[in-house]
Amino acid sequence: MSSKDTKETNVLAQASILMVAGIVTRIIGVLYRSPVTSIIGDGNGYYSIAVNIYTMILLISSYSIPMAVSKVVSAKMAVHQYKIAHKVFKCALIYVLVIGGIASLITFFGASVLIPSNQPKAIPVLRILAPTIFFSGFLGVFRGYFQAHRTMIPTSLSQIVEQVANAVI
Repeated sequence: MSSKDTKETNVLAQASILMVAGIVTRIIGVLYRSPVTSIIGDGNGYYSIAVNIYTMILLISSYSIPMAVSKVVSAKMAVHQYKIAHKVFKCALIYVLVIGGIASLITFFGASVLIPSNQPKAIPVLRILAPTIFFSGFLGVFRGYFQAHRTMIPTSLSQIVEQVANAVI
């Protein structure tokens, strides 16, 4: 087998791992929707309001982190600048510590301002979701770092763990 065939096989294997993780994640999401709806009943509207605000803040604070870390780290590794690649990783962690921390704190303490005044029961829901903004940034940095190393197993596992945690919470 030539090195080109080996690289293609590796890419296919890594893509397959991500695909399976994506399917498992979607199945978990579908499975917990029904129990959540039956548990919160009329509260589903409050949950929807809080999740919409949460999603916007999450997108602003950490949406492109995995891709950015992956791209910069892999570029540095390609030219054998491993110390700089590791420094990029550490700087990204500091970035998400600051930005994710600020976004989480604003979401938690500012929930009463972010939620419409006629929906006060959505405030606790947003406060419960607030810490995950902080942790999502960290997971994003690690996902990008491992993707730069051409292994998708940690990314896949973190997606599944994140979905299970979301279902439990």
